Amino acid sequence: MKLSQLIGDFLSKKGHDVTYFSLPVDKSKSFLRNVFDSFFNRKLEFDIPDISQYHTLFLGCPVWAFNIVPAMESFIEKADFSNKDVFLFITYGSGAGKHRAMRRFINLVRGKGGNVKDYFLIKGKDIEKGFEKIKGKLERINT
Repeated sequence: MKLSQLIGDFLSKKGHDVTYFSLPVDKSKSFLRNVFDSFFNRKLEFDIPDISQYHTLFLGCPVWAFNIVPAMESFIEKADFSNKDVFLFITYGSGAGKHRAMRRFINLVRGKGGNVKDYFLIKGKDIEKGFEKIKGKLERINT
């Protein structure tokens, strides 16, 4: 199960309203081409979801080539996070570059006015076990 779904389900059971948005992935490209685009910070063109009505956001993506994915970077570039609490999460494979990617993620969101409340780094193959480790932090969220 995807980490975003686990987080959303958990918060829903605690009485929070949860809305999901997915960002586009160019499936016409190979995985290596997508990683190449991520490495060189290529931007994607798409209409972003309207987040103006939300106070708290969870943004998550995998790490590709020591970076967040191009769709997330493009979303952040276009969004306004002023007066929003933001929780970030990334999933990773080998672990190489996960901290670099998270620092960039944090800096991009803060640069757009977001208040980064917390962040989570979880190994992709251990999502359910990793989720168990962050449940305590999610318990304390007041959205």
